[in-house]
Amino acid sequence: MRTSLARFALTALLTAGCTPLDIDFAAFEGSLGEVEGFDRVPDDVRGYNSGGDSIVRLRSEADDGSTVMTRLTLSGGIDRALADPEGADVRILGCSGPDGPYTYDRNADSARIRVEHTDDPAVRLVFFEGEFPNDGAAQRVHGHFEYRVVPEDVGGAVAD
Repeated sequence: MRTSLARFALTALLTAGCTPLDIDFAAFEGSLGEVEGFDRVPDDVRGYNSGGDSIVRLRSEADDGSTVMTRLTLSGGIDRALADPEGADVRILGCSGPDGPYTYDRNADSARIRVEHTDDPAVRLVFFEGEFPNDGAAQRVHGHFEYRVVPEDVGGAVAD
């Protein structure tokens, strides 16, 4: 069933004119709204390019029914953001609550990324952090994901 849903999501993205990103090995933790102190491996990870931006979405549902979702938007695309992480225009949306209409749905007041190269020249480890308002108190979410660079972007260093 999960594979069918993933294929449906990919088909929907391609139909909408989006191109998928190769995102893997994601995790995130923090507090968003009433869901505090979460530390999860996402059930659903999506990455795609749309309208000149790159979007990476991490979503996870806990056994108690609480759901957290973090969506990073990298203006100008992920490759541009990874080339200059400190100057990147990063926006993070954080949502939490029951699956369905979220009870917490806010943009981060501040967001940033940090990038590390891995032993594989085609893979970047991207760390992100966002600080969110919540009734006058700040909440934070941070996490990471791996991004596989398109082969022509690494100077042909990717072998089959």
